[in-house]
Parts: sequence; C-alpha cells; structure tokens
Amino acid sequence: MFSIGNTNPDPGTYLKAWTCNEIPQKKNNWSKPNSSRYCNPEYDKLWQQSNTELDPQKRRQLFIQMNDLLIKEQAVIPLISRANVNGVSNRLTGIDATPWDDRTWNIKDWRLQ
Repeated sequence: MFSIGNTNPDPGTYLKAWTCNEIPQKKNNWSKPNSSRYCNPEYDKLWQQSNTELDPQKRRQLFIQMNDLLIKEQAVIPLISRANVNGVSNRLTGIDATPWDDRTWNIKDWRLQ
C-alpha cells in the first residue's frame, strides 16, 4: 500500500514534494520524496511563488493551481484518506492530539501518573 498526505496546516512542504528537484536520483542518494518522478516547470514556478508569497489569499490560490495541475496531469490520484488510530495509556496525561502534526508534537507536556 502506498499512501501519503499532508500532516501540516501549511501545505507548502507537502506540495514541494512534487517539484522536479525532489525526484530521487543517484546525485541525491535516492533520498528525495518525489518517487512518482513528476516534473513540470510550470508547477515548480508556482511552488517558488508560493514559497515567497506573504499574502495568505494569493498563496492559497497558488496552492489551488498546484493541486489542479497534480490532478489534471494524474500525478496524484486521491482515493481515500486513512484515519490514524493511536493508543495511549490512561496513566499518561498532557497529550493534545491534533490532525495537523506528528503525534509527539507536545511530548514535553506529557506526564506519567
């Protein structure tokens, strides 16, 4: 099974994964995330603009255009969004679960009773 998705409220990092520079290859030790090898200079230009745009509404529109390209060119075919389930001891307090970040984002606040 291959599933990826955005876990951050800002989609910039997630959308960067489909830029041409993120294609895994020998010169980057096969370590980049664009395993689909999608490459579109127009998409890269939109990503660069989004990375420097400070106006949230303009940035939002750039993200929409990028998403539309990914769908139109079938670089991404969204099927489902799997829910994550986390089990936590009832002796652990201070956990603040969020769908926008890693499960351990506030680990400094966890306490064992």
